Amino acid sequence: MRELTVFLPGQPLDGKEALLVRKLAELQQADGSWAWMSGMPGNRNVTKSIMLMLLRLNKLIGEQPDTRSMLNAAFAYLAKEPTLDELYLMSLDNRTDRKQTAKLLNELRSQLSELDILSLARAAVLFHHSGDTRTAREIVSSLKQHTVTTPDGCRFYDTRRANYSWFDYQIPSQVAAIEAISLVTPADSSTIREMLKWLFREKQTQYWSTAIQSADAIYALLGSATVRKHPSAPPIIKFDGQAIVPSAETTSSVLGYRKETVNMTRQHELQIQSTSDGIVWGALYSHLVQKGENIKPSGSELKIVRDIIPLQSGPLHVGSRVKVRITVTSTRNLDFVQVVDKRAACLESVTKHSGYRYGSDVGYYLDRKADRTVYFIDKLARGTHIIEEVYYLDRAGTYTTGSLTAQCAYAPAFAALAPPTALTVKP
Repeated sequence: MRELTVFLPGQPLDGKEALLVRKLAELQQADGSWAWMSGMPGNRNVTKSIMLMLLRLNKLIGEQPDTRSMLNAAFAYLAKEPTLDELYLMSLDNRTDRKQTAKLLNELRSQLSELDILSLARAAVLFHHSGDTRTAREIVSSLKQHTVTTPDGCRFYDTRRANYSWFDYQIPSQVAAIEAISLVTPADSSTIREMLKWLFREKQTQYWSTAIQSADAIYALLGSATVRKHPSAPPIIKFDGQAIVPSAETTSSVLGYRKETVNMTRQHELQIQSTSDGIVWGALYSHLVQKGENIKPSGSELKIVRDIIPLQSGPLHVGSRVKVRITVTSTRNLDFVQVVDKRAACLESVTKHSGYRYGSDVGYYLDRKADRTVYFIDKLARGTHIIEEVYYLDRAGTYTTGSLTAQCAYAPAFAALAPPTALTVKP
């Protein structure tokens, strides 16, 4: 938390910015490049990545004199046979190489169907800046056609042409497409807003392991005219018709996070009215105690199902073995998901040790407790995944399992619930 204080109001950043700029200049080599590690030769990809961050910063807040000499040297390093990415960087800096650009764009016209989403978006930016707005619009139309939408109004790319990896997910492709669509068809605020909303929603449930993904997303959000750049009035919240007035005790002055707790004694009505034209979100949590037979399956973007499968024919007896199959389905990529399977008292694990396991295309840490089995999944990709565990029955009688839950640890609004299951075991 101490690291967050440098971003809070009243904390001076000028000194730190000057220090970082000086360090970056010291790391730049004589030929204008940057290396992956100190002492290594310059790397073209590392250099382009640093230049992209610096140029996008210029686009957002204006020309930065402290980085101009570094950028000039880096462009000189990239001067030989520039590629699509490098010409795109030149366009961000309002540089022109008409001969090289015309040559590359002429080649691209016959290769557009082979480009991935990231390259296609950057090509649209280049065509637009070169004056070929017709081709730029055709590319942007294709970018829009490749998107899909979710029930909650998010728009993203569900195609292999939008490169995905554990490291950066699909953030670079999404940001590049937002930039191209905003430049070529700025009036299409609906599509832009839906794509920005997807970025917000991804950050809610994912741990971006480097600052690069966050910098990409910030560039898309702050560079869009559809995002409010100044504080907005809080939403109007009414509980059973009575307005809930925010107070210093319930609202964080730094993050804007607001928590209200009410007692639920009957069926109530909650109304939330947004007063902002920006993107807002929230969550409603209800904690209650009820009988197992009254528990119903729940979950929208995350669903979970438990099946208890006998491993032999006939009735279940003491000593019989069963397989507990847990099916987890997610409509989005989630990080840090916890699955808690509350076992029936008659179930005894065949294997006794906790540890890391690998199921149907998903890895997890299995933690055995006295009355439950907990699965910790660090990365749950969009789709359906199966986890299986074998138990034997150690006593006779009729038993009921507890509930089965799945929840994103750091975004608890993303959760799913499966009801208890009954078991009858004969001697």
